[in-house]
Amino acid sequence: MLINIIPANGLIKCLLKQKYKVFLKQLRIEDISYLIRVKTFASRVNALYYAR
Repeated sequence: MLINIIPANGLIKCLLKQKYKVFLKQLRIEDISYLIRVKTFASRVNALYYAR
């Protein structure tokens, strides 16, 4: 799966910058739903990080 190739830190940065849409064209439906869950998780983590 493409997601496993991208380093987690780079993926989160990518998701937070809303640039993950470039990848969506290359992914299957289940990968897209996974990406959306990761993005939701990443934004929650980001919110918690800046709330400290």
